[in-house]
Amino acid sequence: MMKENLNRKAKCWSEQEISFLIRNYGKIPTKEIASYLKRTVNGVLWKASNMRDILKPLKSEKKWTDEEDDYLRNYYKYKTNREIAKDLNRTLASIKGRNQFLQLRKSENRGKYKKGNVPFNKGTKGLMKPNKTSFKKGNIPHNTKYDGCVTIRRDTKTGREYKYIRLSLGVWREYHRQLWEDFIGPIPPGGVVRFIDGYSLNCSLDNLMLITKKKNLEYNNRSDARIAAYLANGNKELKEIYLMNPDLIELKRQSIYLARSIKNGIRKKAG
Repeated sequence: MMKENLNRKAKCWSEQEISFLIRNYGKIPTKEIASYLKRTVNGVLWKASNMRDILKPLKSEKKWTDEEDDYLRNYYKYKTNREIAKDLNRTLASIKGRNQFLQLRKSENRGKYKKGNVPFNKGTKGLMKPNKTSFKKGNIPHNTKYDGCVTIRRDTKTGREYKYIRLSLGVWREYHRQLWEDFIGPIPPGGVVRFIDGYSLNCSLDNLMLITKKKNLEYNNRSDARIAAYLANGNKELKEIYLMNPDLIELKRQSIYLARSIKNGIRKKAG
């Protein structure tokens, strides 16, 4: 980076640029001069320092006059700093600094609520007061589902779709679990109702089985999707290709079973 800066040639100042600098330096902010000339602020300051014999001594701001101070004292309460800066032909920063130097403070914030102010919506729920378009208490939207209604929702973590059934207002449950309890019996703690064919929308009783979480984990680990993901190593496109080759997935599954059996046999002998 330093080498590039050393090799970069400085742009020479033209006669027009020098003439503009002489006419305007000290009269308008240095930043505006730099913007007009398409140069950096440091570049303008550097050129001005080299022309100190022609230009006025380098100063950050011109001196404040008594008339300007009187103007500030008279109007700082009623005008914004931006408006005063425009009236006095000064920068916004210089106005703020001069106000601080003269210890001028606005007596109160015009955007602040006064003490004792009562909000127009005090005592109401929400932002606005009730009106003719407000919902009445106990109102039920026209698209509210009925008890027993079955809808499809997508799991945000896995992306799989499941059916849900409404039991009462605001109470929903997985449809396949409710079916099991209605026709088979209660689900014990830690029990998992699994889809035999792996299709989560097929809630037929013939397609459901009750297993433990441990057994469910074993099934998940040997599923085609899990083995394809293992082979693809995070590559989604490659995973789809593996899923279209069931023979390759089955070969990998048997390889995993064999490796696991050997590992378990070694553990038993060691024990």
